[in-house]
Amino acid sequence: MKYAEIYILLLIPALLIAGIFLYAGAAQRKKRLLFKLLGNRANDPEALHLSRRRRHWKFFFLMAGMTAIICGAARPYWKEKALPFKQTGRDIMVIFDVSKSMRATDLPPSRLEHAKYLLREVIDSSPGDRFGLIAFAGNAFLSCPLTADPEALKEYINELDTSAVPEGGTNIERALRTADRALTAAEGHHCAVLMLTDGEALSGNAVRYLERFKAKKIPLIIAGMGDPAVAAPVPDGKGGFIRDRNGTPAASRLDEESLKKFASSTDGMYIRSTVGNTGAAAIVQQLKKLDSVERKSAVSRQIEDEFTWFFAAGFILLLCSALLSEVPGKIRAGLVLISVLTLTASAAEKVPETREVLPGDPLQLYNLARSRQEKGDASALPLYEEVIKKSAGNVELQSRALHNLAVAHHLESRKALTAATRQFSGQQLDSALKELQRSRSVMDQAAELYRQALAKNSSIASGAAVNLRQLELDIKQLEKLKKQIEELKKKQQDAQKKAQQAAQQNQQNQQQQQKNQQNQQNQQNQQNQQNQQNQQNSIRQAEQAAQDLENSARENKQEKLRQQASAAREELRSAGEKLAQNAAPQEIQKHLDKAVEHLGKPEEKKEGKSQEKNPSGVDSGKPQEKKQKQTAPAAAEEAKKKQDARSSREQQLKLLNDEAANMRKNLQRRHRSNQPARQVEKDW
Repeated sequence: MKYAEIYILLLIPALLIAGIFLYAGAAQRKKRLLFKLLGNRANDPEALHLSRRRRHWKFFFLMAGMTAIICGAARPYWKEKALPFKQTGRDIMVIFDVSKSMRATDLPPSRLEHAKYLLREVIDSSPGDRFGLIAFAGNAFLSCPLTADPEALKEYINELDTSAVPEGGTNIERALRTADRALTAAEGHHCAVLMLTDGEALSGNAVRYLERFKAKKIPLIIAGMGDPAVAAPVPDGKGGFIRDRNGTPAASRLDEESLKKFASSTDGMYIRSTVGNTGAAAIVQQLKKLDSVERKSAVSRQIEDEFTWFFAAGFILLLCSALLSEVPGKIRAGLVLISVLTLTASAAEKVPETREVLPGDPLQLYNLARSRQEKGDASALPLYEEVIKKSAGNVELQSRALHNLAVAHHLESRKALTAATRQFSGQQLDSALKELQRSRSVMDQAAELYRQALAKNSSIASGAAVNLRQLELDIKQLEKLKKQIEELKKKQQDAQKKAQQAAQQNQQNQQQQQKNQQNQQNQQNQQNQQNQQNQQNSIRQAEQAAQDLENSARENKQEKLRQQASAAREELRSAGEKLAQNAAPQEIQKHLDKAVEHLGKPEEKKEGKSQEKNPSGVDSGKPQEKKQKQTAPAAAEEAKKKQDARSSREQQLKLLNDEAANMRKNLQRRHRSNQPARQVEKDW
């Protein structure tokens, strides 16, 4: 039997040692307690109905059950299944110029070191591809054959120096011939030649090999080092500069014209590498256009776990320990038997494990996650998280996993933002706000992952910075859309509130008219005119709010909301006209109710909600409470003024009622004296 997580078995000795010490200590404490309770009769079997043998068995079942569970956690297995694992990639042969002109410092710290840095960037951005290395000057030799091990290749790159090739000059013919021999078995489509050179004083006839590369469909990608306009002096490595026969310092200039012709003759690409833009991204993008080929098939092993048997045995033993009593005859044999049969049956029904076996190598796991991400598979996200955990020592791989994980979250947030925009166009404001909140949450996660990738100082820092700037633009677009929706909803709620107030004002006026039927005619007219004026103002405010809502909805292309606001405005205008014509309150109420129906009822604010916090994160509840306490005397004084005004109005109304009653009596007397007596109908 083998164990997949064998280090977990180290817990068994610690468990046994701790269990024995705890058991011995518990036995001593129990012995002292019995002696305190029974005295000398503590060892008398007739006075003490406890079985030490049962106690030992109980402890044995406990330790055995815990040991069985630990063994199950270590994932025991007997068999393994072989699963094929395919590896794909491209073959790139690198031709590296190590002539003395590469010592020039117009690309700090030098052309040679800048080219090394560029090559490392390309290798790190092309996991799974094989790279070979050819160093050339006056002659050329294969420094490293094609290999899929980037760390080994970087060791060869670090050893490159202008003294690596003793023969001076820049013989491009020999470099291309060496690359052609190294790629003899290649058939094109998945092969390329990458040349890093300044093109200074190229020699040899390279036309024949360029034609062969074009026939085999092997593109030549050239990265030029240096300045084509200004010649740079060449250091001699001793603190001075190389001089010609006349004693003049030798200078080197980038020969772009020749390098462009070489690249175009093979349908390749030329790029000039600078400090601001190394050109690594463009080179990697060009390499990805090549077809990837299956180089070899590896085999991964999948184990068949047998942990269920150990877990079942462990639970059975723990159950026996729990049910076994130290008092003789106190065991529940029937319950134990049923539990044993149930657990045994469940263990016998073994469910075959269908869990996917992932590669153990972080680089292979990263390639698998990237391929799934390119296909749009959401299962790539947990794979990137595993890569981040397992590649603690590989900063480059960890930063790339963080960057790709951030890109996945960024794309998800943009999908949510697009959905919110679509819902806003479809006039679903509440749903759009929810999508915007979800998009902002995912954007914050993506921003944090981008920052972590940038903190690694890896070769993908420039790409992460560009994506982070794009994310900031997306956040601005989100906030702009959110502000539009919130302003639109605010105007809608204002129109709803004012329409509702106008309807309530009309109802109050109707009730007031019914109450005033018993009062004098002059007083009734005066009160009705005041109520009518208040209601007219309320209707005008509601109509203006509906007009503002209609304009805002038209600006935001919310056709449905605009139609509702327009219909409500027409109903409010009709209600105002009816009110001006002294129509019945019931007719005015119909128009107001329709306006409220078009706009919808305003949302009621719930009390007891949590108070908002200021930008610094400090709860603003206490300052508000203090403000309320400070304005309490002013509120009491204002209430007193209102009470005095109310009592004054009541006294005036009483005087008017008394005067109106006296005038009515006088009119009745005059009327009786001028006309014969007859039965008068009541007017109320």
